[in-house]
Amino acid sequence: MKNQTNPNPAGLCLLLISALMLLAAPVRATTVVASIQPVYLLAREVLAPQVQVQRLLPPGVTPHGFQMAVSQRRMLEQADVIVWVGPQLETFLTSVLRNKDNLALASVPALQWPARGSDHSHNNSQKNSHNGQDPHIWLSPANALVMAQAIVEAVGRLEPSLQPALATNLARFTQQLQAQQRQWQQSLQAVSAQPWLLYHDAAQHFEQFFNLRQYQTVTRTPESKPGARYLHQLRQQITPGQCLLVEAYYPTKQADKLAQEFNLRATPYDPLGTQANSYLELISAMVRQVEHCLAPGLATNNNSN
Repeated sequence: MKNQTNPNPAGLCLLLISALMLLAAPVRATTVVASIQPVYLLAREVLAPQVQVQRLLPPGVTPHGFQMAVSQRRMLEQADVIVWVGPQLETFLTSVLRNKDNLALASVPALQWPARGSDHSHNNSQKNSHNGQDPHIWLSPANALVMAQAIVEAVGRLEPSLQPALATNLARFTQQLQAQQRQWQQSLQAVSAQPWLLYHDAAQHFEQFFNLRQYQTVTRTPESKPGARYLHQLRQQITPGQCLLVEAYYPTKQADKLAQEFNLRATPYDPLGTQANSYLELISAMVRQVEHCLAPGLATNNNSN
């Protein structure tokens, strides 16, 4: 009679434990890093909760002249996809992303660009670091839908199993945005013919989408100082009591001087959506800020209804 070899109980236990550990091991979620707050808000609208979305720059931190910390470089290294506007805005990312899977939203073909380009502020003597185009593309809700679709497609190619869920997210966001869009347009319609000033040339997309009157700027970019000749020309065109929108995260010494000289209605506005928890909140706040600056009484009445 042959001897039967009894299985080793300890060995079986180890095999069973190993198998259970493999089954229980968490699957690492796909990680998308968004460069700035507006891109983060937009990506989260269509990717969460299926995809982990991280923000590279803290809210309220402008990409102009930004330098990354070691922890931020590590975040980029660990990301599956990096979503940014493009080298026109986040110049500090240009060399870092050469060998990294990334989506430059400014390169999406279906985006709408303002027709006036570099002639917008009538200040061609100033250095234009944006190459003649306003890179604040998220301030147009029409562009937001184009960018949201591009984000969904990019992540869907990386994770095909997520495509149905992301398509549902995109459809929901589209419906919400289009419903809100009608309210925004109605709010700004009454002030669309009012002239206005902007410290930094960052609202071309917003102005074009909402069909507002062309604004003038104190400076084209935060890094550049307006020349004496341009400031002289600007002073000839300013109307006392006019609206002046300024961003809180930039030094606005020249804007403050103009505001005092012409009794301008200097009003803070926030194209980065520092306090916003969603893309819809970002644009809603912009609409309120522009409306309040152009027609304070009208904005107060609308907000009270």
